[in-house]
Amino acid sequence: MTTPWPADACYLQQDDLIVDLRYRRLIGPDQSVEVPQRVFDLFLLFLSEPHKLHSRSGLFERLWSGTIVEDTNLSQNVWLLRKALGESRKNWIRTVAKSGYVFEPPGPLRWFQQLPPAAGVAAAAGEAASVVAERADAPQILLESADVQAVPAVIAREPTAPDRIVLHESVQSDSTPSASARSLKRRYRWGAGAAGLALLCVVAALLLGRPWQGAAGRAERSMAVVAMRDPSAATPWAATLLEQWLSWKLDSLPEVNLLTESDLAAGGGPASVDVVFLSSERMPDEAGRIAVYARVLQDGKERRFEVEGDRSEVPALVDSLSRQVMARLVPEHKQPWPVLQLSAQAAERYARMAEARRQRDWMAVAKNGAEVVEMAPRFGLARLQLAEAQAELYNSAAANEQMQAAVRLLAPVPADVAAQLQAQRLAIDPFSERNALEAYSALVERYPRKTAYQLEHIGLLLSAGRPKDAQVRLAAMPNVREPVSVRIAKDQLRADAYRMMGELDRSRAVATAAEKITRDLGPGWTLERADTLLTLAIADTYQHPERGASPWYSKAAELYDQAGNSTRALHSRFLAQMTALPQPGSDAGMDELLARARAGGYRRLELIALMASATRASGRGDVVTHRARLQQAYAVAEAAGDVHSMRQISVILLSGLIQSGRFAEADASIARLRDADLQTGAVYLYGQHVARLASLRGRYREALSALDDAEKLQSDAAGPADTGMRASLSCIRADVLLSLGRLPEARQSLARCAKANYRFAGATATLGESRLEWLSGDRTRAVALLDEAQKAPVMGAIGKWTHLIGIAEIATRLGDGDRAERIYAQLRPQLQPTGYAVLIAAARVGQAESAATRGDWAQSRVHAAEAHQLIPGDAWSLRSRLDLLEAWDARERGDLAGAAVAAAKLHQQARRFGDVATELQVHRLLPAGAIQNDCDAAQREALVARTGMRGAGAGWLDP
Repeated sequence: MTTPWPADACYLQQDDLIVDLRYRRLIGPDQSVEVPQRVFDLFLLFLSEPHKLHSRSGLFERLWSGTIVEDTNLSQNVWLLRKALGESRKNWIRTVAKSGYVFEPPGPLRWFQQLPPAAGVAAAAGEAASVVAERADAPQILLESADVQAVPAVIAREPTAPDRIVLHESVQSDSTPSASARSLKRRYRWGAGAAGLALLCVVAALLLGRPWQGAAGRAERSMAVVAMRDPSAATPWAATLLEQWLSWKLDSLPEVNLLTESDLAAGGGPASVDVVFLSSERMPDEAGRIAVYARVLQDGKERRFEVEGDRSEVPALVDSLSRQVMARLVPEHKQPWPVLQLSAQAAERYARMAEARRQRDWMAVAKNGAEVVEMAPRFGLARLQLAEAQAELYNSAAANEQMQAAVRLLAPVPADVAAQLQAQRLAIDPFSERNALEAYSALVERYPRKTAYQLEHIGLLLSAGRPKDAQVRLAAMPNVREPVSVRIAKDQLRADAYRMMGELDRSRAVATAAEKITRDLGPGWTLERADTLLTLAIADTYQHPERGASPWYSKAAELYDQAGNSTRALHSRFLAQMTALPQPGSDAGMDELLARARAGGYRRLELIALMASATRASGRGDVVTHRARLQQAYAVAEAAGDVHSMRQISVILLSGLIQSGRFAEADASIARLRDADLQTGAVYLYGQHVARLASLRGRYREALSALDDAEKLQSDAAGPADTGMRASLSCIRADVLLSLGRLPEARQSLARCAKANYRFAGATATLGESRLEWLSGDRTRAVALLDEAQKAPVMGAIGKWTHLIGIAEIATRLGDGDRAERIYAQLRPQLQPTGYAVLIAAARVGQAESAATRGDWAQSRVHAAEAHQLIPGDAWSLRSRLDLLEAWDARERGDLAGAAVAAAKLHQQARRFGDVATELQVHRLLPAGAIQNDCDAAQREALVARTGMRGAGAGWLDP
């Protein structure tokens, strides 16, 4: 690197900051800070080339040339450099999104051979601190501190644990060469031998000036455990084991909120954070011996811990070291804790499991975890984490078994930790959903500031299908100085809750905002960004299935691959394959992905595959396969204890029961689902089905009540009702209101339905508007809208059949019998194999009406008889049309008395149900007064005037 300062310069000055080139120090007016080599090199590069865009790739090439490092290293170095510069100077480094960094100092750079006088005081203070630090550098038993008694070298271990473990003594003399050599060697381990640790340990000096809050009496504590992941290190597994063991202990405590390494790099968050840095290395001149280090920054003070021993002794060393760190961080919880029981070989394999868990690659966790548990059957933490992975993969029986063993092996623990373990055990068991929610609710109530409890409780509410309750909990969570990871997790949960409630636009908005945050944060947040993109893709699919697979699926899969999460990458690709528009060979690709999922124990994808197959079968009109796949999916969900999916599938199956005319079974299913406390988008579908069944029976007010109940799912703060799945509710509501003669309200509902950016609501709304215009007497407008409705796209065979039957019905009433006949002729062979008695009967009723308009009453009676055999006795909406035809047929045959009797019965039932449309058609049949308990002429006119239904008469049946 070519620099603007001469080779003999010893000091640089930028504004009020002095850069000591010899000792890598930054000297400000108040303090002197030593900076690690890599951070210092980065600063020198910025100083030598200010006001220039430094790309990330360029910085990697110049600072880490020929070295394999994680992409997050650069972000961490920039963060550390900003911390070293201080609050008033950190804005000298400007981040350019997606590009890199620009160094923008406030003035020119100067250089000197001697320390400028203005910096003398701060430099002297810094040198004094360095002397003190060097004198205190000799490692003690496990803790470097003059004001703390040496901790006895007692290590709890299994009877088979090694008897010889060397711990550094608390006091060492520098008068002997051997002592001096040992001290130098250990300083090397903390420096060059643990270079990655030194990179982050600069936080010690950087955070000393922060407004630390004393540990005594502190209600909650924010902590972070960071293990250095140096690819060149020979023994990273030892530090990983310590990281996992220590993190589990700390995270189990109700007063501790554990932050991630990415949280530290992102900045913000709590004002007070205790940080533990961990590393391990093979001793450079002692083959087979390993040292493990911990450096604790707590309450503005730094403490060092260090142990060493043979490779076989590492698990016992780690256990001892974790106890000493716990005694320093949370002395009130220094015991009781279980003994760490595994071999060094198992610990090495466990490091792979831990890395997979860090990437949330549950298939890899399950695979490696099974091997670790076999090698170390008494290692409780591995069983706990294996159970977590198996539950994510829907292997509930295996997860329960591992979790029960974990609770038994992870003992003894403090009482509060035991309560959390029991809550985790219940959460793993899908059949203990209610007990798990109660357990976490109790934990949240007792420890409201424990973020992990809050998030777990909200996740359980979503798993139980209660997104509205989850939203309430999210709103109640404090958001002051929360870490970025918590904010993103809350946004993800909020987006999932909106999606489950059918509020897809809102889900997309929250996920989009979260995606931007994770994108701006950089590579350390790849997994979180992939999660937000997957949420966006799912929202797109739900809202517009006609568009095929969302491009966000592929992008999410790429990011998951980058982050090392094969489980979610497979999941994303599977969803993309599943939602793609059908093409030759597409099912073969899905089978290949499913085979991979089964090989990885991912049973969740098996359920998704069956649901996808059912959807595809429904789309092509294969009702038999559709029903069979749903029943298989229900069995899989039941075996997995997935109550939420069982309810979802039951709601979908409810439609088939209604369409098949099995009203009694539908009533029983509705009763079961009514007690299920549905809060997801399924409640919209459930509300639609209940309303349709009630409307079929003429129970219009009951139908409106069901629609009202469905719409209550949306929170009070939600937007207008013309978004998401509520569009379908508005269309159904319009149909019910038209039957009741409430045209203005029906028009408003149709307008909401038509505006919704959701699936094919537009086609349904247009058909409803055509019916409305016919009822109001504007036949020209009705015909134009009917033409438009017939051209509009509709997805899925069942949706198309229903839509076409509605078009044919209106066409008959508008005098276009030919169009109706063509439609019915097209539908008859498609409907016959389905077993959907109600749809088939609706087509037969329509054919009977069409034949009657042609004066072919004999054919009309044939179709009517077929329809009568298909539909249940209480299917009012169909039977009333048949009864009207029967009365009109009698009148055409000159049987006025028979016509009057049939009309009187129909008129009475129509008034009882409030079916104004049917009542007005009866009025057209016979003169006022000809029917028993008939309306008089004035009442008839008043009814037309009140409703505006001037076209509702049965004039379409006149020859």
